[in-house]
Amino acid sequence: MLTIYTINDESRAFVYMTAGFWLSVIMLVRVMPALKIQAMRHSQARIVYVGLFVIAVAISGAMAHELLSIARVASIASAADVYLTRETFLEAELPLRGYYLHWLATAFNPVLFGLCIAKKRWILALGISILQLATASVVGMKTYYVILPLALGLMWVMKRKNPLVWMEGGFAGMTCAAGVVDYFFQSPWAFLFGIVRGLYVPAQLTFFYYDFFSTHQLIPFAYLFNFFLKIAVVDYPYEMDPANLIGEVYYGSAELAAVTGVVGDAYMNLGWLGLVLWAVCLAMVLRLFDSCAKGLDVRIGAAGVVMAGLSISGTYLVRSMITGGVGLSLILLYLLRSAEGFANGSRANRYSVPKRGEAYRALP
Repeated sequence: MLTIYTINDESRAFVYMTAGFWLSVIMLVRVMPALKIQAMRHSQARIVYVGLFVIAVAISGAMAHELLSIARVASIASAADVYLTRETFLEAELPLRGYYLHWLATAFNPVLFGLCIAKKRWILALGISILQLATASVVGMKTYYVILPLALGLMWVMKRKNPLVWMEGGFAGMTCAAGVVDYFFQSPWAFLFGIVRGLYVPAQLTFFYYDFFSTHQLIPFAYLFNFFLKIAVVDYPYEMDPANLIGEVYYGSAELAAVTGVVGDAYMNLGWLGLVLWAVCLAMVLRLFDSCAKGLDVRIGAAGVVMAGLSISGTYLVRSMITGGVGLSLILLYLLRSAEGFANGSRANRYSVPKRGEAYRALP
């Protein structure tokens, strides 16, 4: 974000507000009381294991059906032409808009992948990886390709003594590696996908949202009610939804959905006050991750939090929680924590009371 600020001469005040937002999240996590969540009973834990397996098989079966129904995508689009694949997938008008495949790739696969790695079930981990690649090739979402590698990297980092230092070094290494690939192989894909799409675009969109809504009318909770819940109870002054509005103003295309992350989302709703409210909400989400993953192997929790980091930085908070896979990841971690805790005979851990300040270590 500082790079965008320096190159484009963006608002210094907003940079300070953004820094204050993230510092507030970290401090709130450190001082926020622990969330007590009652675990499930031993008999229920067994049902959870069976239920997770049945759900995974059912979703995999649904995916196999969709693979057959839209197999023409593979013959039309190459691996690099994911936009054509995505367009074809949307045109298929699948039930629930194909969100079951999205939840498979963003919640079920990462959490179960982390469980397989922690238990050293290498063949199952390989099978989940293949399933993830197949899902990405059908849906046409580039993010799906990197979720499991990022999860694996974060799982390794979280076992180190200074995970935040390792994560910073990892991002710096990714940037350097992408530059080397671009320079020696004349291929911009690694840089465009790994750096521009993952870091530059979310930061630029955040500035665009601030630039627009700092000079135009704010839309308090309009997206939540009018567009997400489809309940038009909030007065909305614009002709299109926020993402397409920003796409038209800054990219010259009303068809482009320029969706911002949690900071831009907070500002477009309530301005600087929104940053305060959203910081509290995000801190509560992180504390929920602490509670739901308490007692689990740290690698499983790390795998579950990967998509949360990607989703929160790339879309509105309500979408992250419900359709982005964050809420489902929380449920899966809670179920696994209950089952694993009682399976190991640890009935004393019926209530999860994480230490203060654990969740901020999982921030991407």
